[in-house]
Amino acid sequence: MDSKAWIETYVDFLQKFKYIVALILLGLLALGGVMAPHFANATSQDFEPPSNSRATGARNMLNQYFPLMKQSASIVLFIQLKNTSGNYIEVLSDRLRSFSFAIQKRASEYPSDEGILLNSEGYYTLRRIDFAAAEPFLSSDHCATFISFTIGVQMTSTAATNYAKFLKNEAVPEIQSKTNTLDYEMTLMGSPAFLETMIDSSTSDLERVDSIVLPLALLTLAYILKSLRLLILPLVCLGFSAAGSFGIMYGVATRFSVFAGAPSLMMSILIAMSIDYGLFLLSRYKEELIKQRESGKELDTRLAVITMLHSAGHTITVSGLTLATCFLGLLFFRMSIMRSLGVGCAIVLMTVLLSNLIIVPLLLCWFPRFFQRCLEEGYFCPPRLWCLESKKDKLPRLPSASPHGVAQLPEATLNDDLSTDSRECDDPTLQIGHAIKLAKVPTSVFSADEDSIWYKLGWRVVRFPYNVVVPIVIVLLTLPFDFYAFNYDTTDENLYFLPKHSKVTQAYQRMGSEFGYGQVYAYQILMVPDDPTAKILDKSNNYKLWAQTRDAIFGLVNASANVHGRNFEGPSFAGSPIGGETMATCLDEMDAANVTCVNVLPVDIKCRGNVLLACSFMDTPENLKESHSMWFSYAPSFAPMGKEGSSWLHNARKYADEFNARQNISMYFIGPAADAIDAEDGVNADFTTMVGVTSAVVLCFVAVSFKSITIPLRSILTIGLTVIWVYGFAALVYQHGALTWTTFEGFDNTHAIVYIIPLMTFPIVVGIGLDYDIFLITRIIEYRRSGYSTEEAICQGLAKTGYIITAAGVIMATAFSGLLFSEEPFMHQLSFYMVFAVLFDTFVVRTVFVPALMGMLGEWNWYPFTLRGVIEYTKVDLSDSEGEYVSSGDENEDR
Repeated sequence: MDSKAWIETYVDFLQKFKYIVALILLGLLALGGVMAPHFANATSQDFEPPSNSRATGARNMLNQYFPLMKQSASIVLFIQLKNTSGNYIEVLSDRLRSFSFAIQKRASEYPSDEGILLNSEGYYTLRRIDFAAAEPFLSSDHCATFISFTIGVQMTSTAATNYAKFLKNEAVPEIQSKTNTLDYEMTLMGSPAFLETMIDSSTSDLERVDSIVLPLALLTLAYILKSLRLLILPLVCLGFSAAGSFGIMYGVATRFSVFAGAPSLMMSILIAMSIDYGLFLLSRYKEELIKQRESGKELDTRLAVITMLHSAGHTITVSGLTLATCFLGLLFFRMSIMRSLGVGCAIVLMTVLLSNLIIVPLLLCWFPRFFQRCLEEGYFCPPRLWCLESKKDKLPRLPSASPHGVAQLPEATLNDDLSTDSRECDDPTLQIGHAIKLAKVPTSVFSADEDSIWYKLGWRVVRFPYNVVVPIVIVLLTLPFDFYAFNYDTTDENLYFLPKHSKVTQAYQRMGSEFGYGQVYAYQILMVPDDPTAKILDKSNNYKLWAQTRDAIFGLVNASANVHGRNFEGPSFAGSPIGGETMATCLDEMDAANVTCVNVLPVDIKCRGNVLLACSFMDTPENLKESHSMWFSYAPSFAPMGKEGSSWLHNARKYADEFNARQNISMYFIGPAADAIDAEDGVNADFTTMVGVTSAVVLCFVAVSFKSITIPLRSILTIGLTVIWVYGFAALVYQHGALTWTTFEGFDNTHAIVYIIPLMTFPIVVGIGLDYDIFLITRIIEYRRSGYSTEEAICQGLAKTGYIITAAGVIMATAFSGLLFSEEPFMHQLSFYMVFAVLFDTFVVRTVFVPALMGMLGEWNWYPFTLRGVIEYTKVDLSDSEGEYVSSGDENEDR
């Protein structure tokens, strides 16, 4: 049974069991509708670097010596004060002193089964112990200060975000009210605090897109289809797809960790693919109805649906399965975040595909007269323009000629037209080997409108020399972008995810300029001697290991630019070096006073500051002289997760390896920045694998679907052209400021690309390009098999699909363009990749580059399959310059 017979059986099945199918669909919709709303709340913000990364290994070592520190995060309360004129003034006051002590006490009272707060520090609490230790907590102009809270949970965990909400919504307002400090500006910072701001801002952006841009995109779709009633079907499919995919992912999220960003990405793909697939199916359905009407036959919805599924259905099936498999390629990534995104997007694609293949034919066949009225003027088609296709009387045309022989035309054409309307051709310019007959074939059955811009464009670019010049020119024009496509800086800095003009962002930037961004994302540097019996503070070897740890900090300071010793804090180095003998003397004084790390704070001993350092940073606080390891805090002045931070970490690790080879002391770097940078490195390393897997999947699926090796290779080449161009263009815009002259905020120079964006957009861009490519090539093959030569089939296929492809591109670009008006640079970059990739692919690659390239390849387009055994025709210019098609050649066998 061939594919069309299977489709006929499937359509008959839907018609026969429509009530059962409808009940099943409604049941699934109800089930999904109940589960889907809970999906977002079931997602996780937990973030971990790859299991085999150095950051993970460092955390495991930290857990071995300092168990409470393995999972820790910092929350910073940044404090400023302005006068009535809006100028910053000195923050120090008795009121702030009272607030400082009270908020640290209130922060320790968080209702939890386990104590979340590990430590808190502020200017006033440290000044009570050591004035020098308090200085880093006060800005040079005394107009800003901060209080740091260290919590013993992972920075993006639910427990961390809940604690940040407790501080922001309960503790801080309560203590401000009690201490009369409501005039102070207090801003919480750090990943647990930032996440709420980021999610709220992203949600607001997506709601704006859904409420403004999405309706605009749907209205554009309705205009292209010229029918509001047909728009019902994509909306129904979109609803079913959303309920189904989000409901399934809720079940997944209850068993496995699903990244909190998955719902937003899934919704973007759901909208994009629903519009695409709906446009492909319904434009073909309407085209078939128009053919039936213009041929004088009674409208037959069943036949139109069968043809729709056989052509456009094949297109979206190949596209959907290929793209879903591409997303499953994200399972090759070592990070759970990427794997959950891959699974979620694959499920979205399958639900969108199944919804369109089931619901669209079901409703079209169930309500045939209602949807047939898309050709007529009615309630759902108010303006005449939206409902009626113009009729043009044109000369009958047949497909054009080729030197490859002849075969049989469709039976209806031969019986109806050749037998009654043919005439002998006496014009010698038309005779090629045989007596030739002109045949009249209904224009709407075989041919596209030769007056359309797409046909004229195709007729021009498929012929020599344009089929050679056009591809070369397009490739040459993209070459300047190619260099930047693989040569751009990446970042994971928080400023790219925060709203530009929000108070949180402004406070974070001032915090960074006054105290350094590292105060929010400090490093823990663990030092462990290779000898497991060694003691850090060993008097017998003249405190050699102690001195080596101090030398290691000096080495880190000298290994990189913009690194200052004052930003390090630890037992042997706290802004300045501390000698081993000095620390030993302090500990002897501590023992003499019968003081331990538990009760040292209220006791007045000479070097209490050094003792507190030892108690906090050495691994055996119960007996500090027996400690085997210690750790240091490093708060860099630069952004730890930015470009400079990434460079520093790689240089520091290189120095640590060299230091270990010389001194036999291992250094480990722990912190949110180390996790993020190792995650970035791991994802970038896996990206190559994903590209290879995606290319292999596209090659296999398309090769099997079209029985050709040339088609998938050309698809990969042309999709790669789009990917390289948009990656290079984005680097020029966001790293080199190519469009800053526009003064549009969405094109502002951000000096780097958020590392996750090229990875997220790659499978989407591949899928969209593949969608359009398969849609175009399917129609070209259809015309080729109907008797047109390869060149003419390309022209006819482009004339039939060009406006649909570009319309889909405009709709898609409109849907994504709303994010260019958001306040987060991350959203700007994401939107830029999607908008310009779609526009370039639809207006340049798919409608110009591909036809020209296919025109140059000729019959090699179908290799190793050949489309022979068809009557081929050539169009020749007559005196009236209108042109007609004539048949020529011999009948050959299919090969």
